[in-house]
Amino acid sequence: QRFQNKLSNAQTKSRLLEVGTKKVGVVSLFTFHDENACASIKEHSVKMLQQGAQALVLDVRNNLGGFVSEGDCVGKLFAGKSMQKN
Repeated sequence: QRFQNKLSNAQTKSRLLEVGTKKVGVVSLFTFHDENACASIKEHSVKMLQQGAQALVLDVRNNLGGFVSEGDCVGKLFAGKSMQKN
């Protein structure tokens, strides 16, 4: 079920879903071929957290790859504490 509004640009889309009693932010990244992929993922993820997401899912199922540095940066976002709600 979709919840609230959807943010999108050419490479990234995000939506907030209600799953049971929790709000889950789903961020989809379609390519790492843009030097702004990591910044875009961070922007979308922070907005999902600000809108009340209690968990985040990074969806890269249709991602065809790209810059290793961008993939590394995105991995560090989700493995570390690089995102803040406020």
